[in-house]
This record gives sequence, structure tokens and C-alpha cells, in this order.
Amino acid sequence: MRERPAPVALAAPGRADSEVMAITSLSYTPSLRRLPVPIKLDYDLLEAASTSADDGQIGAAIGAVFAHLFPGSTIGDLRETPFVFVQGSSKVTARIEGDELVVTVPLVLGSLAVRFLRVVRSSGGL
Repeated sequence: MRERPAPVALAAPGRADSEVMAITSLSYTPSLRRLPVPIKLDYDLLEAASTSADDGQIGAAIGAVFAHLFPGSTIGDLRETPFVFVQGSSKVTARIEGDELVVTVPLVLGSLAVRFLRVVRSSGGL
């Protein structure tokens, strides 16, 4: 009968008869997806947005926040031209109507949409 090698670590509780094997190497298969490109946010734009909001220039403040979050994108006057960006598999449209920011996100009926609505509702939105 073959002699069992000495364990290198303790077996899990209740599993004294099992052999424990050390992991000598790890292999990693990179994802098929491309890694997101890191973006450099301009926090001066965020400060400018805060100043604009304090001065009552809400449209300029919202535009500066979008410019901060989406560097390199052209953010026009949201009262005239909506800003469209992709989040996941949805195209999100943001515009200003009167004194309100209107954000439109198409929802596909299904469990994920219901889960999203529950999260938004529980966090105080809607």
C-alpha cells in the first residue's frame, strides 16, 4: 500500500480523511473583453460646476458636471441639444426642460429592469 504524503496544511473540519494539496502556481486567462481605458477627470470642472450652481446658473453647472464625467466629449447647451451617452447596453439621454434635468433611459422588461427599479426606489429615487 502506498504511503500518503504528509499534508502541507490542515484539512477542512470534518474532512480529516481528505488530502490537502498546496497550490504551487496560479494560471490566469485574460478576459476576452478589453480593459476600460482609464480616464483622467478634471476636478476644476467640478469646482466650476459648484460655483455655477451657487450663482444660480443651473444649466452651466449641469454641463460642467457632464464635462467632468465625460472628458473629451462635447457638451452643448442641454436646453437645445441633449447629451447622449452609453451606459451598459442603453443609450442615456440627458436634457434640460424648463428648470428640470430630464434623463431618459430605455428599459427592457425583464428581471434586471425590475431589480434596477427596486434599487432606485429603495435609495430614495422615483
